[in-house]
Amino acid sequence: MMKDSAVIESYITDVAAQLPSRQRADVAQELRSLLTDELNAKPHDPSTPDAALALVRAFGRPADVAARYHAPFVLIEPTDTRGFLLAFVVGASLIPGSNGRLPISLDANTGGILLLAWLGALLLFFAGRSWLRRRSPDAFAWKPSPVRDRDAVNLPLQLGIVLLCVAGIVFYLSPGAPISFLTGGRVAADALRYTEDFLRPWRLLGFPILLSIFALLNAFAALRRRWTPLLRGLSICFLVSAAIQLGWHASSGDLFTSPVIDRSARLALQLLGAALMITAAIETYREWIRIPAPRHPGALSLATEK
Repeated sequence: MMKDSAVIESYITDVAAQLPSRQRADVAQELRSLLTDELNAKPHDPSTPDAALALVRAFGRPADVAARYHAPFVLIEPTDTRGFLLAFVVGASLIPGSNGRLPISLDANTGGILLLAWLGALLLFFAGRSWLRRRSPDAFAWKPSPVRDRDAVNLPLQLGIVLLCVAGIVFYLSPGAPISFLTGGRVAADALRYTEDFLRPWRLLGFPILLSIFALLNAFAALRRRWTPLLRGLSICFLVSAAIQLGWHASSGDLFTSPVIDRSARLALQLLGAALMITAAIETYREWIRIPAPRHPGALSLATEK
């Protein structure tokens, strides 16, 4: 049976093993003195390990005690966990699926390899940043950034979004004439004819309806000169819905009667849908980190005055 002194030495060995070599001797001496004095201050039988075991277990796990003396290196800092998960989800969502109808598609094996490669790249990036922070903490010192009112409307930007949506709806519903005009007749309007299947209302009209509602929400915010959480939330929902609609068009049924134009259009819709989804993800994140308005601003001002 182990004696109490052997229990303490075993505990100190486990703690010191997780510290840099330059700290081990000093920490071991400090712990030995601290634990021995505390153990001797209590009545106990030195020939049994019970009192020593109770003491060191109450003192903490060896890994936790070692962390009090030296912060261990971690691949992902706890404060970076949210950023890591967000980057992984966004990156994983951009990896093309195995739908053979998509212009950019991958088989299941290739998609899985890309997913693991993305995960590995993120781990290396966050681990490298964690190491650099420990090596040069001053280089990562916090710096203030401009604070802007998230609810204030940038009028030129909002009007530009509305006009872009209107142009997108016009090009979507009747692509032949506008593209023929922009290309100076090099692309004939007749070459940009939709298939009969795509001209069905339930396929053709979904995207322009969603985009029209999104444009109206942005126009309403521009008129008010202010966003509200509800207004922005609805805007994000319809933007996501429009992106999903584009992805559906790119992966099911022919769009144009010309095979060459059809494949190019599918590729454009797939890329545009991904861009809209990324934009929606950024806006969602900004809403997530928003500081909510005080529920009782009057009470807050009274507390400040006191």
